Amino acid sequence: MGRYLTFLSVLSMALAILTLGLVYQWGQRLPRWLGGRPIPPRAVTRLTITGSLLLVAISAYFFLNQAFHFVDGGWSPAAVQDAVVHDRPGWDTWRYDVPLLAWGPLLIAVALDFRRRATR
Repeated sequence: MGRYLTFLSVLSMALAILTLGLVYQWGQRLPRWLGGRPIPPRAVTRLTITGSLLLVAISAYFFLNQAFHFVDGGWSPAAVQDAVVHDRPGWDTWRYDVPLLAWGPLLIAVALDFRRRATR
């Protein structure tokens, strides 16, 4: 469990740092030790928007899962019968998940701004 959470933390931090590359100039060229060539804006924009849409879908699924209390444990009838039913979480739990819903749309906005700046 500890390795999984560490991996998720490192992954989210790496993706956040890559997002900064869309805002700053260093995100438009490869580092010198990788050749220093410019990065094509179209490829960056497509990859970022694809990842953002995936992030929106995942975030919406988890938020809706909390809001409407889908059954945990799979979709088989046996799993549904044996599932532990929990109370719906209140605002004290949801307030931590709401910023996650904004992450995907804000990343799309940053990607579109990057494309606008890089193609002029």
